[in-house]
Amino acid sequence: MLDQLFIDLIKNDFIKAIGKHAKNVNAKSEDIQIRIKLDAEEGLSYAIHQNWKPINDKCSFNDVMCIKLDIMGKEQLLSPRIYEMLLKQITIYNADGERFSAFLFERHKTICCSLHDGDRFVRTCVLNELFT
Repeated sequence: MLDQLFIDLIKNDFIKAIGKHAKNVNAKSEDIQIRIKLDAEEGLSYAIHQNWKPINDKCSFNDVMCIKLDIMGKEQLLSPRIYEMLLKQITIYNADGERFSAFLFERHKTICCSLHDGDRFVRTCVLNELFT
């Protein structure tokens, strides 16, 4: 039950963020991806992509969410769950943790995820599948 709450928060927040980034670059939501990677110093690192090419290669959680100040504490709430999910996927696929990334993108009003180990494609699925 609690896991579903976090999944719903992640989905809703990233759908909103992707929509805002699409509007900012005059693109469709389907053309925007948010890359998430593990970072030894920061825990997670983020980048915004358009058509799978970086348009902001290094940004903060607040930048991704298009907020100035995280007064709701969403980063502290969501980041540990996302971090755990990435670690689990790295272990499952015996991937290189420094090169592994998850690209979140919107399709049909849901958040999907494309996993990559460096340049090697691993899999694509809906976000829910990664938290079960």
